[in-house]
Amino acid sequence: MKNIFALLVLSAMAAFGQLTTTSTTLTNALTQTSNAQWCIGSATGVVLNTTAGNASYLFVDREAAQITSQGSSSTCYNVKRAQLGTAQAAHAATTKVWVGASSTGTGDSSRPFTGAFTSTLPTGSCTASAQYTLPVIYTGPASGGAFAGATLNCVGGRWGGQADKAFFVSPANCTFAPTTLTTTNTLIQVGASNVYVLNGTSNAAAGTNTLTCNINVPTAVTALQGAVITDIVGYYGSQTTAPTSIGTATLGTISFATPATGAAVSTVTPVSFGGTITNVVPTLITSVTTAGSFLPISSTLGTPVTLSTDNQLLVYKLPFVQSAASAMTVNTPGLIVHYSAPISLP
Repeated sequence: MKNIFALLVLSAMAAFGQLTTTSTTLTNALTQTSNAQWCIGSATGVVLNTTAGNASYLFVDREAAQITSQGSSSTCYNVKRAQLGTAQAAHAATTKVWVGASSTGTGDSSRPFTGAFTSTLPTGSCTASAQYTLPVIYTGPASGGAFAGATLNCVGGRWGGQADKAFFVSPANCTFAPTTLTTTNTLIQVGASNVYVLNGTSNAAAGTNTLTCNINVPTAVTALQGAVITDIVGYYGSQTTAPTSIGTATLGTISFATPATGAAVSTVTPVSFGGTITNVVPTLITSVTTAGSFLPISSTLGTPVTLSTDNQLLVYKLPFVQSAASAMTVNTPGLIVHYSAPISLP
């Protein structure tokens, strides 16, 4: 029965053409030894099956887990960890999750994989439209390896890869800019853990306090030519009074001229790019938090932003709104920018 099911799936794929591998995000943090269920942002693409071996795999960072049964909600699942030759590891909330079936060899070099995950690294020529699904996720050996965890695509007729990476933006690169109220910005340590944060405290008035951060793209990223931002995750806590809501995030760029005798000055106002940004905001963000604890807000870009030049400064803005005439305190330890970087396969 299992083999018949697999053949039916493959026949359907062949009939309808190349599919897009499903991805979502992890909504609960997991320790390396945790036996907790895995909860994700969307159940799209998830397959539950009572026949052993047919349920979907969830791949986070470099670990694959297979779903064993439905969990406590429609997007939570009980899983068997460290599958497909991978090893257990800790995973942070909001981390990307790939959803799909494991691959089996087809014997066809032009279309070698039947599913989303493979332990065989593809090389050489390929035809994108002929693949069952793209990208293909290389699970790699449990010990790691240069390409473990990479997303592999068929680009320009050859197999190439993208690796999910990140860089940190210090709170010293940020400030709170108020409207209709005044704000005091300080760089301090908060909580028992002495976390270093930017702290913005407004006066007792209604208005908006907009976090503005300069994102200096590391030269190691720009040199990759083709690294693309996938999302920006900031961490925030509030004492005294929390914001009543979060506004829409924006991203802009300031481009500096190439050094030359007749070089022009850079523009003053950041040029908007990245399209319409979608925020994922925790409900608890409107509640006061314990000093030194933080909630994540992720901003996913509407259009790709390529990090391909070193004369570019990104400006990220996120408004914190206080509708009451009350002093508001918001602090942040900084941002993490996730990006997808191209890799060359052997």
